[in-house]
Amino acid sequence: MNDNTHDSRLIDLFLRLVSCDSPSYGEDAVRDAVMAELADMGIKAEEDGAGKLIGGSCGNLYAYVEGDPSLEPVLFSSHLDTVEPSRGKKAVIHDDGLITSAGDTVLGADDAGGLASILHALRLTLESGERHRPIELVFDVCEERYCVGIQKFDYGRVKSKQVYVLDLDGRVGSAASAAPSIVQWKAKFIGRAAHAGFSPEEGLHAIKAAAEGISNLRCGRVDGMTVNVGTIKGGIADNIVAPECLVTGEVRGYDKDLVSGKIDEIGEIMRSAAENAGMVCDFAVDIICEAYRTDESAPSRRRYAEACRAAGVEPEFKVTGGASTNNHWAAWGFDGLVISCAMNNCHSVKEWSSVSELEKSCAIVRELMR
Repeated sequence: MNDNTHDSRLIDLFLRLVSCDSPSYGEDAVRDAVMAELADMGIKAEEDGAGKLIGGSCGNLYAYVEGDPSLEPVLFSSHLDTVEPSRGKKAVIHDDGLITSAGDTVLGADDAGGLASILHALRLTLESGERHRPIELVFDVCEERYCVGIQKFDYGRVKSKQVYVLDLDGRVGSAASAAPSIVQWKAKFIGRAAHAGFSPEEGLHAIKAAAEGISNLRCGRVDGMTVNVGTIKGGIADNIVAPECLVTGEVRGYDKDLVSGKIDEIGEIMRSAAENAGMVCDFAVDIICEAYRTDESAPSRRRYAEACRAAGVEPEFKVTGGASTNNHWAAWGFDGLVISCAMNNCHSVKEWSSVSELEKSCAIVRELMR
């Protein structure tokens, strides 16, 4: 039952949130807007110290809303930041209900669609006086920078076992029940400089060794994973044998043991290429997040399917190639999903939302609160 249909307050809220400048590490304006919306409902949000820890302007927000103690609590989460270009965003509502940016910035539905859906669903729930679950809210910072904000959050304060992260591109009703591990790697080749014209034989060419290593890598879809070389940087001048070269890349996959094995393989390939050239390679790894898979029998999936159908939306569970804060919730043992929230073509100035999709997203969240 989509009983928030045509409630202009939802769209007004979305437009207010979109209009806030919200770059990663500088989410003050949208933080203030969210806190003001909650305060208007009589809810006090607490800000943690993540901002200071990561060098940002503000921290993660947490709020708890009392509900029927006989019901299990539930947590909803969205992030406060947007990708660039995110300053001076202006939403345009078209006659058919389509919502786009003015074309020179992202729209910011990622993640204002999630924020608006959660906040307005909560307002409707409280206004109705209906029985609802205890509700927890977490709005995190710097999600677009590999979720650095949520990694500083105190998970121990959370009462809920079920988590719904509103941060998925695509049709409302879809949910990501699996996401990959992401592991970044760096290979630094350390050679020796020499004048390329006078004494090239005295040098050890780091760029050439790095190129050999790269040529021995299989990139793209490999063994059920994705392998990529992202950057290469080295050299001093055209007449100097390059003494150093840094190569970076990543591996993504749904089996963390296979990902770990692939990273080991890449390290061996890079070190071997360096050794063949008479030099060394320093190989370093950074685990950005670990894969999760929400089982078909998990309460979060059952509840989500029920909520979608109650809101008149067909549920769809899928696998995503991207990560989100739910990777970190899952790592801490929470049962969660990433659910769509009226964002489309994200990370692009062609990003769009729509009035009807926002209404459906809000209706699903409200059903999950019941």
